[in-house]
Amino acid sequence: MAKNVHVAEVQEMLKPKNVYIPLASTNSKYYDLFVEVGETVLMGQKIAERYGEQRTPIFSSVSGTVESIVAMEFFSGILVDHLVIKNDKKDDEVEYEAMTGLETAKNIQNFIAEKGIRGLDQSGLYTRFDFSRTIKHVFINAVFQNQAFMGIENDLYFDEMEEVIDGMQLLKKASLSEVYVLVDHDAHTTKFKEAGFNVIKVKPKVSKAWAYDAIKKVVGVVPFNLMDAGVLFTPIHSAKAVHDAVRLGKPVTHTRLVMMCSDSKDSTALDVKVGTHFNDILHHVNKEFKEEMAIFTGSVLNGFTMKTNNFSISEHISSIGIETKQIEENVCVKCGLCNDICPVGILPQNIMDAELRMVEERLYEYNLKSCIECGLCSYTCPSEINVLEWVRRAKRRVSRG
Repeated sequence: MAKNVHVAEVQEMLKPKNVYIPLASTNSKYYDLFVEVGETVLMGQKIAERYGEQRTPIFSSVSGTVESIVAMEFFSGILVDHLVIKNDKKDDEVEYEAMTGLETAKNIQNFIAEKGIRGLDQSGLYTRFDFSRTIKHVFINAVFQNQAFMGIENDLYFDEMEEVIDGMQLLKKASLSEVYVLVDHDAHTTKFKEAGFNVIKVKPKVSKAWAYDAIKKVVGVVPFNLMDAGVLFTPIHSAKAVHDAVRLGKPVTHTRLVMMCSDSKDSTALDVKVGTHFNDILHHVNKEFKEEMAIFTGSVLNGFTMKTNNFSISEHISSIGIETKQIEENVCVKCGLCNDICPVGILPQNIMDAELRMVEERLYEYNLKSCIECGLCSYTCPSEINVLEWVRRAKRRVSRG
């Protein structure tokens, strides 16, 4: 992926012909559907509810007509049902109702859940909003997840600062804990400090494990599941979503997306509707899908590689990378760089070797649960092997055993 690219403006892409709303997820393929084919829906209308550890409401991002249900890729080859809605491009909305009553932790928690907000990131270090567990520290990440590889103006990544600050205050009340905000080392921090938040400055271009290092300074040892250390870690646009939910009664209907292309020094920031098809975005940036394209969503270091171009943008996707050159993975040269760089001290090279050879008993010798999936092993590999993906496969094999 090209480095040192720059993003200085945001384009709007809020009128797609159709949206494709995922009804299921990687955790559960079961849902209740509340609308029928041919039915007219409004933007912000509750159209379904997803099963899982928690029932999650699903909302329409546009007004229009329900067309069909189709199977599309969700993450890394996983197919789930998507509801297709033909956009009438009017954005007629339901009547939203903001939260009323006391701003107690329980009331805020319940209202956030009613609007389907569980945290808006699914790659790298992150946690979902799980207020059933003890939360000791809330970390709000105000640094773009791929800032180490590109330059993006801070005002583009989190604008509407007053709303963001209010959402952070609401998260503080909901979690009953201290809030830390991670910012780029040259970003302005006055408003965060005036609001009473702890500010941690990081240098993404110096340390690729900047988020992990920042958390470690506060809590010490960082487990794979951050919630085991009482840590809630979420991007700053989650705070904006919390504000919109509590103060305005609105669910998430659009998201800000950054497109990165290996054959260009420029990237594109877009405001898009949740459910916009990836191919529509390609067309908008004057590109056509080619079979040799490699597509990933999320972090350059530890995002998810998509198997096809048949997917839509969920509220959890904040960046997409396109590698237009076909890169063949070379053979591991046993240099040991991935072992040396691993922040938790496991041996990615050895794990990958055991998984490649399907020697399952060897996998139990390694502390796979300690892996935080930071992706540094893949980043440092001179052979450009996706070491992290092999470690993930090994983790799945051990968990099944």
